[in-house]
Amino acid sequence: MLEDALEFECPYCLAAMSISVDLTEGRRQKFVYDCQTCCRPIHLEVRVGEEGLIEDFQALAENE
Repeated sequence: MLEDALEFECPYCLAAMSISVDLTEGRRQKFVYDCQTCCRPIHLEVRVGEEGLIEDFQALAENE
């Protein structure tokens, strides 16, 4: 399994977050991660390039 760390801010409370993303799970990944500070759901969208590296990601609030 190939992993990469993804660092972002919570779109609600701006707390710093860090998670590991499994790069072998597909080129476009979407999942929900609950903020460890405010407990609200963060919708993450990750795009993995052909080289196996994260090309783009978004951390969105529930209604975005």
